[in-house]
Amino acid sequence: MMELWQQLRYAARFPLTRYALLALPVAALLLLIVWLVLWRPVAVQHAALSASVADTRQSLLSIMRLSELRDEYRHTLQAVEEIETKLERVIPLSEYVERLNVLARESGVQVINESRQVGKPQAGYLPVYQELVLETRYDSIRRFLSGLSSLPTWTVVNEMRIDKQRNGDLLKANLVLVTFQKQNGEGAE
Repeated sequence: MMELWQQLRYAARFPLTRYALLALPVAALLLLIVWLVLWRPVAVQHAALSASVADTRQSLLSIMRLSELRDEYRHTLQAVEEIETKLERVIPLSEYVERLNVLARESGVQVINESRQVGKPQAGYLPVYQELVLETRYDSIRRFLSGLSSLPTWTVVNEMRIDKQRNGDLLKANLVLVTFQKQNGEGAE
């Protein structure tokens, strides 16, 4: 420390160095004043604005997520109500078979073989298993499967196996459909 002080005393002998040594504390003081008066308030405002923007963005994202969840909830609730309505609906088996055949014709699907079997009651509902052997093109099978949701009963695909036929672009599909109806209904008998 003493050596530094001696070097500063020696440098103070020169006029330009003396002015620089006097200007150095003045410049440091001006820099401190500029920092305190100008830069620091702006930095604090910038930080507050950034935090406000981040909070607003987070709130907006939360609102968007809640809106999406609300729409999904409404869609799911509507689907559940539709499924419950289909489960409560009891139609005769002959009408169900006729609607299934109409769906097959409209989809361009040829039904080669079909068989039905009534399963054991499950949770108050009677499952009717229908085994279908179809011959058609891939897009027709897709139309047929997507059309199952338009049936008045709750019908789902339980099993499916698709094989390519040797003659051309036709496919052979083995499907097992399950239709659930109220157990006390006459539809499955």
